[in-house]
Amino acid sequence: MDEQDLRKMVAEILEKEPDDLLESSELESFGTYDSIAHLSLMVGLSDFTGRPVTISELMGLHTYGDVMKLAGGGSTDGNSA
Repeated sequence: MDEQDLRKMVAEILEKEPDDLLESSELESFGTYDSIAHLSLMVGLSDFTGRPVTISELMGLHTYGDVMKLAGGGSTDGNSA
């Protein structure tokens, strides 16, 4: 999975179009970001990363950029220097 797949997954959870998600987009600004979306994001990120996402990590997600970072690399290609 790549960043486009991540964007599509998050957009589907939020019932938005992928292009609606900017790195600076506040998750809570979407009216559809409720407890079910919160849990769906946790499961989706666990599938995406291949490891369990902790409640602590989930609580630290405020923007789509935070989601990208947790998923592996933020706005970069995810490779370390």
